This record gives sequence, structure tokens and C-alpha cells, in this order.
Amino acid sequence: MKEKQKAFVMDIKDEGRSAVDLAGGAQIVAEHIKSLYQNTEPENEKLLTVFCGMLMNYSNDNDSLQAQLINMGVIPTLVKLLGIHSHNVALTEMCLIAFGNLAELESSKEQFASTNIAEELVRLFQKQTEHEKKEMIFEVLAPLAENDVIKLQLVEAGLVECLLRWWLRL
Repeated sequence: MKEKQKAFVMDIKDEGRSAVDLAGGAQIVAEHIKSLYQNTEPENEKLLTVFCGMLMNYSNDNDSLQAQLINMGVIPTLVKLLGIHSHNVALTEMCLIAFGNLAELESSKEQFASTNIAEELVRLFQKQTEHEKKEMIFEVLAPLAENDVIKLQLVEAGLVECLLRWWLRL
């Protein structure tokens, strides 16, 4: 029975993604994020959290949809959003999961490298006290660190020192 339920849920997800794709939903959401990311009003942050959640769900385990979002240039906007709204836990988590999905594709690394993602992730890692949150950051760091440019950016942003301090506290 569990396998049937799982297959049913996957079919619904695929149908939902197709409907969003056909309606141009990813473009609409990406444009809304680009127009709202600088606004720090609480109502706006809730809306941005929902939009980032939509991108996260849309891009999960689907290379073609991930590529579509990358081609729309959503990565630089999400990195800026993270820098502005890192105090918002829910929004930060949505960004990190979306980054993890998008970082799976090699083509995303170039866009990530053109941003200050290394500085943002190191700053966020230093700020986190919960193990689960640090783990979420590691899940983004791992695929990004496969890229030589990003690797250097992470070193310059102080990741090595940050990790050593963290390790010594364990």
C-alpha cells in the first residue's frame, strides 16, 4: 500500500509541475521575487517565503526545471535575498533548500560564482547554533565546493577558520 501512495504522490507532483510550467509559473514567481526581495516588511517576508518554497518544490529532483530557473537568473536574486533576510528563519531555510536543488547542476556553479554566496554561507554558518541548520548549509556547500572558483571564494570568506572554530567546540 505504501508504494501505491508514494507513486500517487509522485504523479500529483509531476502533474503540478507540468501545470506550473505550462502556465509560466516559474517565470511569474521569479519575477515576483526579483521585485520584492529588498522589502523587509513582515508581510512581504511571508510572501517571499511562499515564493521560495514554490521554487524549492518546483526544482526538486528535476534537472530540466532546475535548468529553466538557472536560465532565468534566479540564483543571484536568491543570494541577495538571503543576505537581506537572513534573520528570517523560514525564508532562510527555503533559500537554502532551493540552493541545494539548483547547485546539483553544473551550469548553476557559474551563476553562484558570480555572487557573494561564499560570504553569505560562511556568515550564516557562523550565526547558526542549531546542528540541523548547519547541516543544511553543508548540503549547499558540498556541491558548490566542487567548483574551483567557489572553492577559492569559500577560503577567502573564512570558511576554513570557521570550520576549525566549530570543530574545536564539538
